[in-house]
Amino acid sequence: MTAPVVARRQHGILAGPTYSRSPSNSSMCEILVVSWPEERPFIDIQAQVGDLERLGMGGFGWGVAWLTDEGVARVRGLGRYVDEALNDPRLARARSSRFLVHLRRPNRLSTISMFDTQPFVAGREYAWCHNGFFTGAERLRPIYSARLKGAADSEVGWAYFQEQLAAGLTPEQAMRRVDRSLGGSMNLAYLSSDGTLMVYSRNVTNPMWTFRVGDAAMASTCVHSDDGSLFDLIFPTALERRRLIPGTGAFVGKLRSATA
Repeated sequence: MTAPVVARRQHGILAGPTYSRSPSNSSMCEILVVSWPEERPFIDIQAQVGDLERLGMGGFGWGVAWLTDEGVARVRGLGRYVDEALNDPRLARARSSRFLVHLRRPNRLSTISMFDTQPFVAGREYAWCHNGFFTGAERLRPIYSARLKGAADSEVGWAYFQEQLAAGLTPEQAMRRVDRSLGGSMNLAYLSSDGTLMVYSRNVTNPMWTFRVGDAAMASTCVHSDDGSLFDLIFPTALERRRLIPGTGAFVGKLRSATA
C-alpha cells in the first residue's frame, strides 16, 4: 500500500513527495506549458514548477524553453530543478508570454545525459518535449541513427517529429503522426518562434489537463495522481479545468500575430 502524500511548503514550494515509489509505479516526466497575453517573468511560475517536480516523478533533469524576440530560448540541467533552476541567472532574467517546462524522470536511468534532457530544440525555431514511452522507438532508431546523440526513446520521437514537419505537416498533424507511428503512452508539447504553443495527449496514467489561472492559459500533466491533486496542491485557483481525451490535442497559445 502506498503511503499518503504529506505536503509541506518551504519557501513557497511544496516539500515532498514523502510517499514511497514502488517498482510498479510508472516512471514518467512532468510537463507544464504556460501562455500569457503579455510577457511575464518566469519567477511567477517557478514555485509551481518546483511543486510539479517534488510531487511528481521528476528530479533527473529539467529544461525550460521560452519565447523571445529572437526566437525560442532554452536552458537545461541534469540535476533537480529545485536545486539548480532556482538559482539560474538565465531563468531569473527570463520574461516571456510563453513557457514550456519539462521535468525528467526517465524510464531507464542509463539515459541520464544532456543529450536526452528535454525540451529538444531546432535552433531558435521551435522546442518540443515528450513524456511517457514510445513502444516503437527501437524499431525506428536505425533509421535516425546518424542524427541521434542520446539513448532514450524520446529523441527518436523528436527526430520523427522533425521529419514530419520537414515533409510539410503542421505541428498538430505531426504530433498525431508521432502517436500513430511510434505508439505507446505520451504527452507532447510544442513551442514555436511564432508563438504557437500546443499539447497532445495519449496517456491514461499521467494525463494532460488544460486550465486557466488568472490571465494565464496552462496545460499540465497531473503528477501521476488521479484524485485532483494537481489542482488541490499546486493550482487551487484554476478554472476551466479540462482533461484531454486520449488522442487529442489543444492549442494553449495562439500565433504571435494574433495576440499582438
